[in-house]
Amino acid sequence: MATSANLTFSIVCKELFLKTGRWLHQHSLDAPLIAIVWKTFISLGLNDEYFFGETLILGTGVWLAYSADRFVEPENNNKISPSRFLIGRTHPTRFVVGWILVFIAVFIYSMTVLNFFTLSVGFCLLLLVLANFFLCMIEGRRKLEYFPKEIRTSLLLALGCIFWEVGRADFLPICIIWTYTWNTFMLNCVTLKEFEIRGDDEGTVHSFISHHAILRTQLTKFFYGICCSYLFVGWILGKIYPPFFCVSVLLPILLLLLRKWQLRGDRFRVVLETTFWVSPLLVTVSYFL
Repeated sequence: MATSANLTFSIVCKELFLKTGRWLHQHSLDAPLIAIVWKTFISLGLNDEYFFGETLILGTGVWLAYSADRFVEPENNNKISPSRFLIGRTHPTRFVVGWILVFIAVFIYSMTVLNFFTLSVGFCLLLLVLANFFLCMIEGRRKLEYFPKEIRTSLLLALGCIFWEVGRADFLPICIIWTYTWNTFMLNCVTLKEFEIRGDDEGTVHSFISHHAILRTQLTKFFYGICCSYLFVGWILGKIYPPFFCVSVLLPILLLLLRKWQLRGDRFRVVLETTFWVSPLLVTVSYFL
């Protein structure tokens, strides 16, 4: 009886987890959540302080960029993930109106709460995001890639999480954390590409990395090496931030386990994206409690 009850409880928890993750996926909220949690993770690590306004602006900005990219992407890309940004394809007019209203609101809020330096740097980052957006549109229509978009997107997301700390923290820690965050986001992209190809979706994946198996393998080893190097250097210097240590150990283990699980369809993507924001969130909450 107890075994049956435990099994039922596990199934209910699993379905609830997947249902919540799929809902976030359908509304393009997975990437903003990752940005919000990692921004908080970094701010607490470098300053022992949480900045609500900055985090809200970053999360909203990531959603604006991410949802706009999903809205204009070629329809054949949806074969990779049928539920990806389902809300935008189902209600396009409502999405456009809502997107414009959110953009106006976050623009006014940013002008109100941010200082001139942060606004200047943020504007430069916005130009880079727009350039990447239009480049992705061109690549999607021509079905070719000028430079690996996984590297571009991970680089920009990592910059969005770290540039707020310029002037508040030392330059060297900022560079180290930015490199670590960038490599972590790249590991997410590479793991996802491996799944898409493993799922016989290679014909719909027009990506430089997706067509170079040796490069994917080397990148994966490199990213795991970065995590190990971070742990080693932090241990030698005696200045490693405990939550970063925990995530550096926990995240690679979870990804290795995820590679072994035979998840199909959107389940793999949902679990992968959820892992990348739940892991640092749980570690951070546990550390400060």
